Amino acid sequence: NLNRAAELVTNFKKLAVTQDNEHMTNIDLQALIADVLTSMHTEMETIKPEVNVDCPADLKINAKASAIQQILQQLIANAMTHAFNTQHPARIDIKVTASAKQLQIDFSDNGTGIAQTLQPRIFDPFVTTTRGSGGSGLGLHLVYNLATQALGGSVYLAHSDEKGSHFVVQFPYTEVK
Repeated sequence: NLNRAAELVTNFKKLAVTQDNEHMTNIDLQALIADVLTSMHTEMETIKPEVNVDCPADLKINAKASAIQQILQQLIANAMTHAFNTQHPARIDIKVTASAKQLQIDFSDNGTGIAQTLQPRIFDPFVTTTRGSGGSGLGLHLVYNLATQALGGSVYLAHSDEKGSHFVVQFPYTEVK
């Protein structure tokens, strides 16, 4: 366990350095989301959630692509690990809206929700409900760090109950014409 914890911390530090050094780049956001979903296909194969993406087709932005990609990957992985059971078809909704130089990504699922007692701490490091099953508790902490530090924005849990969870990620961006 100590070796595993040390490896997690080392990987986390490497990621932080990578994020600090990343340059802004032009991104076709709809294509980026499609690429993330393609890359996560194997992780989603068992549960096979219905994924609905609502993103303007012509939305091109200048931002840190890998930070956005990792946020989406972590939110999807978190939903796959914690949200879904076999009692109903799984669904993930990703909605992107842009206004006044602020981009918002709404990520919601129809899973089991997050326990009320855990909600105030979900972005803290090492908070997990699957510690005995290999969960590290770093997924949402990573999302928080990427959203706030790499992108200069915010992330919060809009709501979570037995009908699912809804996360909101917001960050400044520059539109590319």
